[in-house]
Amino acid sequence: MLRGLLALTLLLTSSQALPDDGLTAQQERMKHCNGAADAKDLHGAQRNHYMVDCLKGAESGNGRKLTPQQQRSEDCSKAARARHMEGAERRGFLSACTRPPLQKRSRDCADRADEMKVGGGDRLRFINGCVEGTRT
Repeated sequence: MLRGLLALTLLLTSSQALPDDGLTAQQERMKHCNGAADAKDLHGAQRNHYMVDCLKGAESGNGRKLTPQQQRSEDCSKAARARHMEGAERRGFLSACTRPPLQKRSRDCADRADEMKVGGGDRLRFINGCVEGTRT
Protein backbone atom coordinates (compact mmCIF):
# COMPACT_ATOMS: atom_id res chain seq x y z
CA MET A 1 0.00 0.00 0.00
CA LEU A 2 2.85 2.40 0.85
CA ARG A 3 4.49 1.55 -2.47
CA GLY A 4 1.23 2.30 -4.26
CA LEU A 5 0.93 5.74 -2.62
CA LEU A 6 4.55 6.50 -3.40
CA ALA A 7 4.09 5.46 -7.03
CA LEU A 8 0.92 7.55 -7.32
CA THR A 9 2.68 10.59 -5.81
CA LEU A 10 5.60 10.23 -8.22
CA LEU A 11 3.24 9.85 -11.15
CA LEU A 12 1.28 12.97 -10.23
CA THR A 13 4.34 15.12 -9.56
CA SER A 14 6.13 14.02 -12.71
CA SER A 15 3.09 14.69 -14.87
CA GLN A 16 2.83 18.31 -13.73
CA ALA A 17 4.43 20.36 -16.48
CA LEU A 18 5.82 23.84 -16.28
CA PRO A 19 3.42 26.66 -17.14
CA ASP A 20 2.89 27.38 -20.84
CA ASP A 21 5.63 30.01 -21.04
CA GLY A 22 8.23 27.62 -19.54
CA LEU A 23 8.68 29.50 -16.25
CA THR A 24 9.14 27.79 -12.90
CA ALA A 25 6.80 28.57 -10.01
CA GLN A 26 9.42 30.93 -8.50
CA GLN A 27 9.84 32.72 -11.83
CA GLU A 28 6.07 33.06 -12.15
CA ARG A 29 5.91 34.55 -8.65
CA MET A 30 8.75 36.96 -9.50
CA LYS A 31 6.97 37.99 -12.70
CA HIS A 32 3.74 38.60 -10.79
CA CYS A 33 5.46 40.61 -8.04
CA ASN A 34 7.41 42.72 -10.56
CA GLY A 35 4.20 43.50 -12.41
CA ALA A 36 2.44 44.42 -9.20
CA ALA A 37 5.33 46.66 -8.11
CA ASP A 38 5.27 48.35 -11.53
CA ALA A 39 1.52 48.88 -11.25
CA LYS A 40 2.01 50.52 -7.85
CA ASP A 41 4.84 52.67 -9.32
CA LEU A 42 7.25 51.64 -6.55
CA HIS A 43 10.94 52.53 -6.79
CA GLY A 44 14.08 52.12 -4.71
CA ALA A 45 13.80 50.89 -1.16
CA GLN A 46 10.00 50.81 -1.24
CA ARG A 47 10.11 48.51 -4.27
CA ASN A 48 12.72 46.27 -2.62
CA HIS A 49 10.65 45.95 0.55
CA TYR A 50 7.53 45.25 -1.47
CA MET A 51 9.29 42.60 -3.57
CA VAL A 52 10.65 40.80 -0.49
CA ASP A 53 7.20 40.74 1.12
CA CYS A 54 5.47 39.74 -2.13
CA LEU A 55 7.87 36.88 -2.79
CA LYS A 56 7.30 35.64 0.75
CA GLY A 57 3.56 35.72 0.07
CA ALA A 58 2.81 38.74 2.27
CA GLU A 59 1.71 40.97 -0.59
CA SER A 60 -1.27 42.62 1.06
CA GLY A 61 0.46 45.87 2.06
CA ASN A 62 2.95 48.13 0.36
CA GLY A 63 5.80 46.48 2.22
CA ARG A 64 7.49 47.62 5.38
CA LYS A 65 7.68 51.22 6.43
CA LEU A 66 10.84 53.04 5.49
CA THR A 67 13.20 54.39 8.12
CA PRO A 68 13.53 58.19 8.20
CA GLN A 69 16.90 57.93 6.42
CA GLN A 70 15.43 55.65 3.73
CA GLN A 71 12.48 58.01 3.27
CA ARG A 72 14.84 60.99 2.96
CA SER A 73 16.87 59.04 0.39
CA GLU A 74 13.72 58.19 -1.58
CA ASP A 75 12.57 61.81 -1.53
CA CYS A 76 15.99 63.04 -2.66
CA SER A 77 16.10 60.45 -5.45
CA LYS A 78 12.68 61.58 -6.68
CA ALA A 79 13.83 65.20 -6.64
CA ALA A 80 16.98 64.33 -8.60
CA ARG A 81 14.90 62.36 -11.11
CA ALA A 82 12.48 65.27 -11.51
CA ARG A 83 15.42 67.60 -12.21
CA HIS A 84 16.89 65.10 -14.70
CA MET A 85 20.21 65.04 -12.86
CA GLU A 86 22.89 62.57 -13.88
CA GLY A 87 26.47 61.64 -13.02
CA ALA A 88 28.49 63.83 -10.69
CA GLU A 89 25.75 66.43 -10.42
CA ARG A 90 23.30 63.78 -9.17
CA ARG A 91 25.81 62.27 -6.74
CA GLY A 92 26.62 65.69 -5.28
CA PHE A 93 22.97 66.57 -4.96
CA LEU A 94 22.10 63.25 -3.28
CA SER A 95 25.04 63.52 -0.92
CA ALA A 96 23.97 66.97 0.26
CA CYS A 97 20.26 66.17 0.24
CA THR A 98 20.43 62.98 2.31
CA ARG A 99 22.54 64.46 5.10
CA PRO A 100 20.68 65.00 8.36
CA PRO A 101 19.69 68.61 9.02
CA LEU A 102 22.52 70.83 10.29
CA GLN A 103 21.10 71.21 13.79
CA LYS A 104 20.84 67.45 14.28
CA ARG A 105 24.35 66.93 12.90
CA SER A 106 25.67 69.57 15.29
CA ARG A 107 23.99 67.87 18.26
CA ASP A 108 25.27 64.44 17.20
CA CYS A 109 28.81 65.80 16.84
CA ALA A 110 28.63 67.47 20.26
CA ASP A 111 27.45 64.19 21.77
CA ARG A 112 30.38 62.38 20.16
CA ALA A 113 32.77 65.01 21.54
CA ASP A 114 31.30 64.39 25.00
CA GLU A 115 31.74 60.62 24.63
CA MET A 116 35.37 61.13 23.57
CA LYS A 117 35.88 63.64 26.43
CA VAL A 118 37.18 66.32 24.06
CA GLY A 119 37.29 69.73 25.72
CA GLY A 120 38.34 73.34 25.22
CA GLY A 121 39.42 74.55 21.80
CA ASP A 122 39.83 70.97 20.62
CA ARG A 123 36.14 70.40 21.24
CA LEU A 124 35.12 73.29 18.98
CA ARG A 125 37.53 72.17 16.23
CA PHE A 126 36.26 68.60 16.54
CA ILE A 127 32.59 69.64 16.34
CA ASN A 128 33.21 71.96 13.35
CA GLY A 129 35.14 69.23 11.52
CA CYS A 130 32.49 66.67 12.35
CA VAL A 131 29.64 68.88 11.09
CA GLU A 132 31.55 69.62 7.87
CA GLY A 133 32.19 65.92 7.41
CA THR A 134 35.98 66.08 7.64
CA ARG A 135 36.05 64.26 10.96
CA THR A 136 34.23 61.04 11.67
